[in-house]
Amino acid sequence: MGRAELRKTMRRSWLTLLLLAPVAAQASNTAWAAQTVPHEAFYNITLEQLKMPGTVLRSSGEMAMSVSRDCEKWTLRHETNFRLELEGNQEIYFVNRYRLFESLDGKRMDFRVIHMQNGHTVLNIKGQATLPPDQAAGEAHFSLPAEKILPLPPETGFPMTQAHMTIDRLGAGETLSRYVLFEGSGIYQVTDISAGKDMELHARPEGDIDLLDGRSWRVESTLFPYGAIDSGPAGSTITQTRENGVSSAFLVDYGNLIARGELKSIHRLADPSC
Repeated sequence: MGRAELRKTMRRSWLTLLLLAPVAAQASNTAWAAQTVPHEAFYNITLEQLKMPGTVLRSSGEMAMSVSRDCEKWTLRHETNFRLELEGNQEIYFVNRYRLFESLDGKRMDFRVIHMQNGHTVLNIKGQATLPPDQAAGEAHFSLPAEKILPLPPETGFPMTQAHMTIDRLGAGETLSRYVLFEGSGIYQVTDISAGKDMELHARPEGDIDLLDGRSWRVESTLFPYGAIDSGPAGSTITQTRENGVSSAFLVDYGNLIARGELKSIHRLADPSC
């Protein structure tokens, strides 16, 4: 596998869904919100499968994330580091940083996405997105990498709100969920399916492990570019999601490789006093 092709794989814009995978159950303003647990978690990232020719010498990575809430908004922060070394002196090291502020009513989102590869910034996105209260079309205003306005379809939802809708349906016994997602880098049509055997952890996490109690579901998410389903999926994830908003494990298919994340430690964060 050539280095340029591997770089292209790691630069997929839907990479931010990987960063959102561990918060697939965060709620906004419904009955499920009482069960949402603000927390910080740390994950080990490993190479699950390389789907192109090449010999892997070493791979390692980690992800740190936190999700918190105040009286007006959710705050989501992620940083992922991953290194892959292949035979022939091919090495890819990338760092992804994601920051999201989403209002509790799901109508406003501030976002920042940074993707660095081998020390070079290859993606730098910043902006705000709004959805009107009357279910009309919304807009995303980008200030980086350039001034731009992106129209959002009326059915668009932001990450925390759409994730809540999925977990709400799972809790009601439904196994299929479809929605339109804007997460800061693009508009996607997403299909979530709950099926298959639960993802098991290879090691016991540290910290407040009682947060792993309760019901959980194995959720397979497939992303399609909005309006272009016939072109095939842009990517997919599998996440083991609990009803309190904690995810213990996930798989992300980048196309040329599959990465696995497993919870290493987890800690509660303070609830707002409002």
